[in-house]
This record gives sequence, C-alpha cells and structure tokens, in this order.
Amino acid sequence: SCPRCSKTSEPGSAYCYSCGLPFDEPPPRASAAPPTYARYDSRQAQRGDDFAYVVGEPAGAWIRLVAYWIDVVVAFAIGFAIILIIMVAMYMAGYYDLDDSDGVDALLTLALIAFYTLYHAIGWSRWGTTVGKRLFNIYVARTDGSKIGFWRAFWRSLARAVSEFLPIVFLMIPFSKDKRGLHDLMCDTVVVRRRR
Repeated sequence: SCPRCSKTSEPGSAYCYSCGLPFDEPPPRASAAPPTYARYDSRQAQRGDDFAYVVGEPAGAWIRLVAYWIDVVVAFAIGFAIILIIMVAMYMAGYYDLDDSDGVDALLTLALIAFYTLYHAIGWSRWGTTVGKRLFNIYVARTDGSKIGFWRAFWRSLARAVSEFLPIVFLMIPFSKDKRGLHDLMCDTVVVRRRR
C-alpha cells in the first residue's frame, strides 16, 4: 500500500503503480504550519489567531498624543455622566447633602478615577484599542503581536497614570526606535498603527 496515495501495488514493486512514489523513500512531508505569532520588530508585527489587528508600524508620538486627549475627553465625559446620575439618585434618596458632601465627593472622585482606568483596561484587553486610538487605527499589543489580557492592560493603565506625573518619561516615545514609553517597557506592550 502506497504511503502517499494509499493505492495497492504488486508485492515487491519498487514504485507505486498509481503515483510513482519509490517505496524505499519516505513520503513527502506536508509543509509546516506558520507560527501563530511573528516576533515584533520595529517595522511589523503579525496577529494571533484570535486577534487580527497588529500588522503595521509603531505609532508616532504626536498621533498618540492626539488620540490620548480624545480618550481623556471621552472617558471623563462618560464618567461624569455616570457620576452625575449616581449623585442625583443619592440626592433623591436622601444620601447626598449639598451642604455637607466632602466624604461623598471624595468617593465619587475615586470612582471617576477608577472608571478612567477601567475604560482603558477594558478597551485595550477586549478590542486592543480605545475610542481615541481607533479613530487613527492605533492598537495596543504585546511585543510578540498577541493580544494583551485584562490585568496587563490594567497595570499598563496605572503605569501610564503614574507616568503622567513625570512628563519627561513621555520623551522616550519620540526618541526610541520602537516608540515605546516607560509604561510600554514595564508591561511588554507596543502601540501599533495598523495598515489599512
């Protein structure tokens, strides 16, 4: 029986009568499947099976800055709307007093900061992008091109928030080869502008 075409030849045959494969040579192997991810370099990254986005160049510093400010506006607008609804509901229920609201205001401020952090963490981990970044076709991925998980996205969001108090660390982005900031280096991430 031929190992390549499974046809039967006469016993003692040197070649398969059907496909011509010599019986003393092993059958040709199927080509190996391509790797799931290609290693990210400064020019290109490839997607994983479940996340089709990171083929492109590292996103530049200026376009990232514009996308960042759009995200700030969007996140805080949504966050303020949610906080306002909560405040009105608390006021209507008698839990919020406009004259004595310092403790509640502090909690609402913390809730707004938590929402801002989750806005980025959920966006990066679920879709690889946020509203501002999506407008410019910018995505966040691991350096091997794979999707980042929620906790990595969460820690990246916190690391970036800490970096905002030290603006000089953002100067790393325009001057580094891969356009990675300190928060990218800490979390093994890269920001890529996808090719359309």
